[in-house]
Amino acid sequence: MSDPNWTILRSATDYKRMPWKNGGGETVEIAVFPAGATVADFDWRISMATVASDGPFSSFPGIDRTLSILSGDGMALDIEGRSPVRLTGADAPLPFPADAATSATLLGGTITDLNVMARRGTFSHTVARLQLSGSARLNSDATVTIILCHRGDVTLTVGDREVRLSALDSAIAASPGDILLSSVAPAELFVVEIRACEAKRGDTSELSAAFLDELRSIVGAANLKTGDAIANIDYGVTAGNLGTTAVALPGSTQEVAAIVKACAAHGVAIVTHGGRTGLVGGGLSTPGELVLSTARLNRIERLSPVERVAVVEAGVTLQSLQTAAAEHRLEPGIDLPSRGSATIGGMVSTNAGGITAFRYGVMRHRVLGMEAVLPDGSIYSDLTRVVKNSAGYDLKHLFIGAEGTLGIVTRIAVKLEPLPAATATVLFGLPSVEAALDTARFAFDVRSGHLRAAEAIWNSYYRLTAGHHQWSATGFAPDHPINLLISLGGADEEQLQVELERLYEQVVEKYPETSAVVATSGAQEADLWRLREDTDLIYRQHPAAPSYDVSVPLSEIDAYATRCVAELKAIDPALDPYLFGHLADGNLHLVLNAAGADMTPEKLAAVEAVLYRDIVAIGGSFSAEHGIGAKRVHSLRDTADPVKLALMRQIKADLDTAAILNPGKVID
Repeated sequence: MSDPNWTILRSATDYKRMPWKNGGGETVEIAVFPAGATVADFDWRISMATVASDGPFSSFPGIDRTLSILSGDGMALDIEGRSPVRLTGADAPLPFPADAATSATLLGGTITDLNVMARRGTFSHTVARLQLSGSARLNSDATVTIILCHRGDVTLTVGDREVRLSALDSAIAASPGDILLSSVAPAELFVVEIRACEAKRGDTSELSAAFLDELRSIVGAANLKTGDAIANIDYGVTAGNLGTTAVALPGSTQEVAAIVKACAAHGVAIVTHGGRTGLVGGGLSTPGELVLSTARLNRIERLSPVERVAVVEAGVTLQSLQTAAAEHRLEPGIDLPSRGSATIGGMVSTNAGGITAFRYGVMRHRVLGMEAVLPDGSIYSDLTRVVKNSAGYDLKHLFIGAEGTLGIVTRIAVKLEPLPAATATVLFGLPSVEAALDTARFAFDVRSGHLRAAEAIWNSYYRLTAGHHQWSATGFAPDHPINLLISLGGADEEQLQVELERLYEQVVEKYPETSAVVATSGAQEADLWRLREDTDLIYRQHPAAPSYDVSVPLSEIDAYATRCVAELKAIDPALDPYLFGHLADGNLHLVLNAAGADMTPEKLAAVEAVLYRDIVAIGGSFSAEHGIGAKRVHSLRDTADPVKLALMRQIKADLDTAAILNPGKVID
């Protein structure tokens, strides 16, 4: 092979910058710059890491190496053979001689051999096995990341795995080892960074006594739970939520901020907990991480019937807010079956939807203002209580649906809606999804009152709940393919009952095989809702049953549900999933009739392939209201637009530079 013809980058626009977080929480970005470059030309960060280079640059004679570091005030850089440099946050690039092995240390941690290069034409270049500086070894949390920006067909080979890179590829994780980059046709490979980093915290199974003492000084000894005291806390949906070493219960935003600053200083990751009702592992914690519980942030600070706005702390449960608002004939405009446990802060963090989303929107549409603690302990405060606000970027939306990865929500201004004086409920038994959609459409057009809920219950789930509760009604057939629970709200109950009768006549005229039963009392109404909301029955019968939460455009529901049920049976004839959901907005919940322990990884992958295939193409989403958590990270990676993922990683890297907030959730 002829001598390489390497070309150095000329501007930051030549490089597609991608954030990277290793298992220890450090964020590291390093590059070689042309001589004379300034910090203004590039935007790189290195934190909590040691940089070492002892060989790869010998392959590229004549290339000057420059390390650019942007840091906070007071940090010091110790460069081998020089006096320590105290960084001010606006330091110019620091040159490394091209003809000498040089290392630099910044607050501990390690990264390995680094190759940064630009190449045009055909090429084949092997990057030698990554070697850590000194005697350190990569632990199981370490990550090797290859970051590149290129044009043309470039092939990456790692061990026995070969990947043909598309123009959108920019970050690929691999195990430490020999890595081959090659192109058999003319191509341009602008930048390659190869990085590995040791987890900073080392043995993360224990938190230091000094750190725990600092937490006690912030929240009080009674509000820091460790050891056996954690076992007395309700772990919620899964025991993995409390895999932590310690649980802190702050009582104010200022205490939250102090905790975050302490965690940042000690390199401790934080997992924020609300009601622990999440279904996708967003609250999972491990030893060495701190769980921050919002249980003591449970005050309704303001509720104005004039403004129709409530200002609440993050730990207030939905039911508590509903009860308080009902005293003024108001409601939060959102409702969930887990209303007794789900907290407003948790609902904000997952962008919860629920039963009335088709009418009042999801949580994103209910939040007027917000207060949140950022990863550095600073407090973002924008508790606006008005609908109209065009004063700059509406930054609260960064934290809504972020699942505690960008900040910890502490207070929320929630928009309230008038609570109807009366409700009326009917359960329809219908012959098809088409009939259910028509029924919901007819209900939107009632002359008096308005539609409050349209909940679909497919037959498999109906049989489970109706059988358990021994529910039946004269004239209501138990074998309808789909059932639809309709609730109307309005000023006069008698008039609403008339509307239900009119709705029934309209449906029966088009679908004569329809059955219906109308609730004539509060007890009967509760019985009907129990058929939809008692999802715990599934998990008692099938422990840890895999569950899925998708959004499908209304016109696609019938074809989607029919295809999925058939293809799941093709995977395993015993699979007869429980299917139910919020029909008016297209949110479907599908839970397998199988215990989680009985599902192999291969079978679960096959199930996801069925459920998520073409979901984006038809205009839907693989996650409607449950979020991403830890369980759906791979699904987001597989289905999301690459530019969206790049932007998400950029935002995460910029806000949470030490990667201490809910690591391993939402994005990898």
